Amino acid sequence: MQLKTSVPAIIMFALLLGACASPAEQARYRAQEQARIDARAHNYCSGELGLERGTQAYANCRIQVEQLRQQRVARDNAQRQRAGKALMDLGNKISQCGISGQYC
Repeated sequence: MQLKTSVPAIIMFALLLGACASPAEQARYRAQEQARIDARAHNYCSGELGLERGTQAYANCRIQVEQLRQQRVARDNAQRQRAGKALMDLGNKISQCGISGQYC
């Protein structure tokens, strides 16, 4: 019977754990992540495609790279939401089985 309360509790604990960073740490992480994103985009447009910074072609490349990144982020977020919902549904089913005493 311990299982019926531990599954939702574990999910909540994992979610809360991510909120432990201070605002300064979160800002530093976001700045570092943005620097990595910028470096990857620059390396692709300049290094792989040979476009020069300051040109229209380089600017267009950076815009396209950013649009693709945003699409990937949106797709990944939607996938995470579906996985989270499936996990919560599973936790609810386990809880209901434990409460009713049914074999599920």
